[in-house]
Amino acid sequence: MKIWPDLLNISEEENEDLLTWALWVLGTAAQNNPPVQTSLFHLKVLDFALETLESSDSEKVKTKAVRCISAIVQHSPEPLKAFLDLKGLDIFEELFRTNPSSKLNQKILFFLNFIQTDNPELKQLYDKYQYISEKLNQ
Repeated sequence: MKIWPDLLNISEEENEDLLTWALWVLGTAAQNNPPVQTSLFHLKVLDFALETLESSDSEKVKTKAVRCISAIVQHSPEPLKAFLDLKGLDIFEELFRTNPSSKLNQKILFFLNFIQTDNPELKQLYDKYQYISEKLNQ
């Protein structure tokens, strides 16, 4: 669809409300929709959402960024590999360390548990991260 680049342009305006809604639309569209997941992945939405997660001060924006990441990565090996290569677990570890927000942490934990269901080998990788490991084993 030709709407995705327009949504990314809206996101880049750095208006918190527009950014929140753009991430919500992207995540909602990708949820359980492999063609959209693939399209958004190739448009570098995963990269954008991870960058937003690191740069935003807004919990609302971060929560929608996690939702968007989750929707693109779930059941999709290539985006999962990219998530790991883009240091997604490092970013999540830092969020656990610095942001004790339960809503954001819950979204991250749900995502990590979900992708581990399809990829049990991730458990060993998670164990390398102190805060991720602690949160998953609570």
